[in-house]
Amino acid sequence: MIFRFRTKLIKRSDNASVLTGNYTIKCEKALAESLGIELLMRDYSEMQSGKSICDRLSGAAKLRLRAYINARHNVLSASDIKQGIF
Repeated sequence: MIFRFRTKLIKRSDNASVLTGNYTIKCEKALAESLGIELLMRDYSEMQSGKSICDRLSGAAKLRLRAYINARHNVLSASDIKQGIF
């Protein structure tokens, strides 16, 4: 059986206190390089001061849509947006 792996990664994580510090970032980079994955971006979400879950979900959707567009896909209709988000 042959597996095809993606070689680029956008990592999204909350800004938890256990992830603070430079050591985590260095380990992520070393692990990605050892697996042959290019870590394109780290997206750390902030604590939601009174914001609703809709804000968090729409932010993640916008990030995925931006990545879809950057992968040279056209977004011309609602179905293109749906495909880019999911």
